[in-house]
Amino acid sequence: MTTKLVQPSSQTIASSVPVPKALVPHLDQCALLLDIDGTLLDLAPTPREVWVPPELEQTLKDLLIRTSGALALVSGRSINDIDLIFAPLRLPAVGGHGAEMRLAGSGEAVATHAPPLDPELKSRLAAIARISPGILLEDKGYSLALHYRLAPHTEKAIYESVAAIRAEHPDAPLEVLPGKSVCEIKHAGFTKATGVQELMKHPPFRVRRPI
Repeated sequence: MTTKLVQPSSQTIASSVPVPKALVPHLDQCALLLDIDGTLLDLAPTPREVWVPPELEQTLKDLLIRTSGALALVSGRSINDIDLIFAPLRLPAVGGHGAEMRLAGSGEAVATHAPPLDPELKSRLAAIARISPGILLEDKGYSLALHYRLAPHTEKAIYESVAAIRAEHPDAPLEVLPGKSVCEIKHAGFTKATGVQELMKHPPFRVRRPI
């Protein structure tokens, strides 16, 4: 007789191992900074097809209360786009890879002194989408994203085209962000990190432990 060993799933292990209370941070001392695409939400064929489960919306509401408002979404998406996805829920947010910020859901988004892309460069980069009808161009204002999930064979051509344009403008402060089936180009003067650093200077985030 042979015995088959069955490995327990990570979910089973996680639920069976108690976590010491000393390792669980107190929410009233923390600032929760949450990425959206591929983290809170599953990736979708196009940016507009992402879906927010009702239970996630309720969890975010509860966490916002328990952290006294120190919960923010941090994304490459614009804050306007974030609001459309999570509507009617509005949360504090860092959008556009740090280009804009909102300290409270009831407030207005403000720019964080992030310079926009040069119009001529932006036009040339946008034209890369013509390589294939499967490439989706997303203009985020402060950045451009070339989504090729529907045309994965174009990945090499996209990055070669971006590299060629950058080579023609070596002094242009451009930053290329490779993602999951997306190539994003933005001004190099700001990042999600700089956006979070600015966010943490203001209440209710200030003096809390960022997670």
